Amino acid sequence: MSASSSPRPHSIAIRFMHTSILLIVLHQLLGSSLMEGPRQGRPGDWLYGLHEWGGLIGLGVLGVFWVWIAFRRNETAIAALVPWFSRPRLRALRDDVFVHVTAVRTRRWPHSDSQALAAATHGLGLLTALVMAVTGDSTLVWEAGSGLHGVLIGTHKSFANLMWAYLVAHASIALLHHLVGDATLREMFTFKKSTVKPAKRRHAS
Repeated sequence: MSASSSPRPHSIAIRFMHTSILLIVLHQLLGSSLMEGPRQGRPGDWLYGLHEWGGLIGLGVLGVFWVWIAFRRNETAIAALVPWFSRPRLRALRDDVFVHVTAVRTRRWPHSDSQALAAATHGLGLLTALVMAVTGDSTLVWEAGSGLHGVLIGTHKSFANLMWAYLVAHASIALLHHLVGDATLREMFTFKKSTVKPAKRRHAS
């Protein structure tokens, strides 16, 4: 995440969905380490049932999130969250990464007016959660023991491991931002209308 002198305020809807996704992901990750799935014709335990419902709800919330940012103005553009198909956005991401790397090498706190790295990082987390939800929910459709079912389960578990790493890194960086006086963390979890006028949304490149 970039430390910016004027962080972009988020709408109440985005803050609510961000918190909802965080809680659902934590529920799914923690529950998966305690639940007992179906074995040899036996159904899973009640935690497994909660995990199934959590996956369905999570997919719904993620779907609403992507639709919201696609059609609402003054939100982070989808192209900023997924910059991999735009040369201008890739250059902006490269430049922002360079600013951060240079700051770390000189033992300074990164300071950048660009939000390219922050947006791309959030996008990776959201895409990881989406893949987890899609692959997990798809296992409810395909028969257990089939080849595709095994691929879906393997992919689901692999992305769950990536999500653990992402959450630890993301939370650590967010906490560092908070400790140095950045208001982003506090603003994200405050469900009040922002008094800061949002920046004009840039068109996707």
